Amino acid sequence: MRVYLDGAEVGALTAQAGSRAIPPRRLPRLARGQSEHFQGGLDDLRIYPVALDPEEIADLHEAGATALDRLARELADQLALFYHPEASFAATLARCGSASANAQ
Repeated sequence: MRVYLDGAEVGALTAQAGSRAIPPRRLPRLARGQSEHFQGGLDDLRIYPVALDPEEIADLHEAGATALDRLARELADQLALFYHPEASFAATLARCGSASANAQ
């Protein structure tokens, strides 16, 4: 078993032989025991029935990073339609409010 973070291997364990089955209607946990739980955020989680090679992992990471960059640019373009920083926070809110009202 290997664990990758942002396309780079960050850990590995020798897995025990055998298969793993998830009972129906039960989600798998990202934890090792009852008191250990995953804390953080995931933008993509995939479980494959076979091991992927490092190049496949890197390709998946690159595709995901490219998609996130494209989404960030699209969101920034949309935000720029009505958000324009002013001299004060109150002035910025007022301008955003009027830009939003004009857009409707």
